[in-house]
Amino acid sequence: MQVFIHPESGPALELTGADPAEGVDAAQDVAETMLRIHEGVQFPDITVEDGQNNRRTITFAVTREHASPGLAALYWMDHESAVPRTGAVQFIIKEPGGATVAQRWMRNAGISTRRGTWSGCATTHTYTIIGGRIYPTRT
Repeated sequence: MQVFIHPESGPALELTGADPAEGVDAAQDVAETMLRIHEGVQFPDITVEDGQNNRRTITFAVTREHASPGLAALYWMDHESAVPRTGAVQFIIKEPGGATVAQRWMRNAGISTRRGTWSGCATTHTYTIIGGRIYPTRT
């Protein structure tokens, strides 16, 4: 699955992917079962909580392998400030072979990056997305 943030202004940012400019390869810890989000369901490395007011909290981690320890350190320091804090979040659900199954949207979500770690050529960031219902379209 791919997860994108679409801020009010500026380009979309893919949270689950590589940064082509850095030559970064991302290993995703995002489950393919996100299409089946229900209240209180938990998946390995993904926690989804849904209150009575249709608020959902989605948490996942992404580990990226960088070309060098220096590039990893730079990415680790700069990444948190590069992630928009609000926007529409797009989930693209894919089959293991890469074919797109569906896409879903969480409108007006809040996004936080926390617990970034850096070790050698690898960085790991944990993202939390808080929003309401998940829709088949952006608007």
